[in-house]
Amino acid sequence: MYLSFMKSSRIFLTSLLSLVLIAVSGIQANTAQAVQTLTVEGVEFTWPDQVYAPQSLEESANSFLEVSYANKSGSDFYYVGYSMNTPSGDVFPVFNLKVGVKNASSGILPGKMSFMYFLNFTGPGSYPITLCTLKTLGGGTAEVCGKSTVTFVTTKETPPKAVTTPQVTPPVMQAKKTITCTKGKLTKKVTATKPKCPKGYKKR
Repeated sequence: MYLSFMKSSRIFLTSLLSLVLIAVSGIQANTAQAVQTLTVEGVEFTWPDQVYAPQSLEESANSFLEVSYANKSGSDFYYVGYSMNTPSGDVFPVFNLKVGVKNASSGILPGKMSFMYFLNFTGPGSYPITLCTLKTLGGGTAEVCGKSTVTFVTTKETPPKAVTTPQVTPPVMQAKKTITCTKGKLTKKVTATKPKCPKGYKKR
């Protein structure tokens, strides 16, 4: 009787675990965030398609614009980094720089944000971002930069509700596509359900 009970318990727990894993995978599929990508001199920069602009001192404490980089160029760089401007062209104090970027390395460039930067901002709004690389300091090499935008919003995405019933099949989602856009030596990847190249870029 004891062995029969233990066997039944294992079967029940295995089935329950399978249902929980299916439900969790469904939530992850729903919450995957769209991103923007721009490649400069073989360094791929990636950042969120929409970034929440902090609205209070408390929210500013852990508020960053996180730009990821991955050096796929085959070369080392003296630095990689980015700077920003407001829509009107003024300097926007969100930036970061990494010195000594080896080939095949990657990382995150967090730019600190404050609610003070968005006092009269109602959102959403697109802020220009300039992403740059420099292979060597001096020696005739020049900084190479590419331009794109970061969209700031004032409302946070609603978190998924807790799963109350087992989800047997994941929800059907509209497939996203990735296109490659070029502008001179610059290459930019855009991922969306209906991707379009930014102004000045051509689809490759």
